[in-house]
Amino acid sequence: MGRVSRCHGSIALRQDIYFDGDLDYPNFSYRNISDRCCIVGLSDMSSLRPINAPPSRRLIAALLLALPLLAQAQSLESARRLKQQGSLRSALQAYEALLPGLRSASDYPQALLELSQTALALGEYPRAIEAGAQAAGLFHQRADAENESLAANTVGLSQLYRGEYASALRSFERSLQLDRDGHDGKGEITRLSNIGNVYFFQGKYLDALQSYQFALRR
Repeated sequence: MGRVSRCHGSIALRQDIYFDGDLDYPNFSYRNISDRCCIVGLSDMSSLRPINAPPSRRLIAALLLALPLLAQAQSLESARRLKQQGSLRSALQAYEALLPGLRSASDYPQALLELSQTALALGEYPRAIEAGAQAAGLFHQRADAENESLAANTVGLSQLYRGEYASALRSFERSLQLDRDGHDGKGEITRLSNIGNVYFFQGKYLDALQSYQFALRR
């Protein structure tokens, strides 16, 4: 089984490679951790023998399979850095460019959510609603209630700023229910405040006050 070292942004083989026959072990796999990638082998090294030989074709194939995932992780981190730096237009373009290659990746729903949040900050509400709704649906399929709530809340904010008050109210109520089911008190306060904002923007001040009071009591 092979043993490799980690390196930032690339994959590097150690000189002391160990093999025990071929590489047909079911638990020989790679893990993608942010912008680092490593090959993980067997923990039992007792029967392995050191050799000085070029990597086998299967090892090369495994490395080649890992490279696209590494590139995607690096690109996603680049988009996040742009967003954190306040370069929202560049960040949105980076997220949009990433999405086609991420459709079958585990990071796809998270990338959609971050794109939705970025579009919201730029005032591009239709795109924020579209991406946020997609993200919410995918998170629902994964039973990820926390992120589904965040996505629904992002959709609700975009609908609120577009004056789509009935839709915004439904989005915030969905998010609130997810937070309550998950016993997320902080999330409940945010959703109740947003529900109050929906009523306030419509001039329904008593309803808005009641929602704000519920948030304060939480």
